[in-house]
Amino acid sequence: MKLNFLKGNDTLEGTFPNYKCYKSDFNGKECTKINHNQNINRGDMLLILQKLKTISKSFLPPIYRITAHSFFTKRLFFYKNTNNLTKQYRKYVFYVFKKAIDFLHENGIEHSNITMDSFFIDEYGNPCLCDVINFRLSPSIQNEEFLILDGLCKKETGQSLEYLEGYEFFVALEEFFSDFKTLSFEEKTNCMVDMVNHRKEIPQIIKENIYRTFISYLDVEGDKAKKESVLDFLRNFDGDLFKKNQVALFRVIDYNVRLYMLTAIESIENIDECADEIALGIRVKEKPLRHETLSFVFKYDKKFTKRSFALFLYTMADCSLDAESIEFVCKKLLATDIFYLTTTPLINKTASTEFLKKNKRENREFAKILYKTLMVFLKSKKCRKEVYACFLKYFEAFDKTKVASELLPLLCSKLSEKECQEECFLLVERIVQFLKENRKDLEQSEWSLSKAKDVFMSKQDKREAAFKTKIDEIKTKEGFNEEWDDQDVN
Repeated sequence: MKLNFLKGNDTLEGTFPNYKCYKSDFNGKECTKINHNQNINRGDMLLILQKLKTISKSFLPPIYRITAHSFFTKRLFFYKNTNNLTKQYRKYVFYVFKKAIDFLHENGIEHSNITMDSFFIDEYGNPCLCDVINFRLSPSIQNEEFLILDGLCKKETGQSLEYLEGYEFFVALEEFFSDFKTLSFEEKTNCMVDMVNHRKEIPQIIKENIYRTFISYLDVEGDKAKKESVLDFLRNFDGDLFKKNQVALFRVIDYNVRLYMLTAIESIENIDECADEIALGIRVKEKPLRHETLSFVFKYDKKFTKRSFALFLYTMADCSLDAESIEFVCKKLLATDIFYLTTTPLINKTASTEFLKKNKRENREFAKILYKTLMVFLKSKKCRKEVYACFLKYFEAFDKTKVASELLPLLCSKLSEKECQEECFLLVERIVQFLKENRKDLEQSEWSLSKAKDVFMSKQDKREAAFKTKIDEIKTKEGFNEEWDDQDVN
């Protein structure tokens, strides 16, 4: 078999004596197209394909579409090219193909040329007999296929078809996938125990299907204890796959799944892809999940781009955080420099002029968002001492005319408040110092006390439109429900 690539939309994956296999597309979904050297849309071959079209068996290819020389079917992979297939699974493959030939015989079809090239595996790990061009309608079925299959089985597994054993777990696994929706949770739990006990025997392609199945289950099952049990299983079953599926797990819009992920996760990969979903955890009313989300965001701050971290700041500003959360956020902002968050990766560790410009632009926009967030914190009248300290730390990054026109009048109105008077004076002095140093520029600047009018607007009008844009996008996501809704701004 030769491996090549085809120009165009279809990718040539393998060439056989009578047909070629392509990775293709059918109705927007990846599939396999099997293209033949002869016309298959007539005579006995068409009758066989039409019969297969009415059959639903995992060991035979479903027929999506038939053309003159091709048919489209499910996504298939070559058995011979699939790595790390365990001996137990190989035995299961021959058990399935014996069953497939029995089924074909019952339907008046025989296989004229069984070889290892006849063996395929679908994306769920099911063995599949797919060289349909070698199927024949026959009024008198012979059993020669079993002799050939037996020889292949002995060579591949060391056992004959008649005495084949050691594959029983995969038969049970096949039944598990088939009956999953109707199984009780106790039955699912028993299967999970078996999977952990047999995990060394399970090929990677089936492990991935197990993960897909249970992640879908987490998305609909509501019981907290059941979800935690499933998550414990996934984590213990395959730690590498648990890391690989972190983004998918974070996209499960469920309080208990999210809280588990935030507290149990040990390392993260590609987590920036689901920043929108993580931001939802900041919006919830329940303090434990909100706190764990904020802790997670700052613990892995260097894993997020500035764009993603800006979303977190938007959300913090929009959600009317409680005093404890505001204090936590401010202390984290004081303990680290969030302007060193991930941006565009450097090539050969050399910063190009374009990169530096982009980074400067991102920092400028990021500073605007941070400033707005701190302003919301300040107006909430919570943890002012920490908020003042954050303004001082990041003062150089902020738009000074905006600080002078908006922040300074607000601070002046708070100078009489004794609780944080010292911190307020320090910030006022810093702003005034800037004004003194740049007094010549003030005449040309846009600075004006009229810019401060927004500070004294009604509470309802204080919500920043920019904060709302991304949050509204999150709220329209499929699966969003009241459990994730935000609290009213006080």
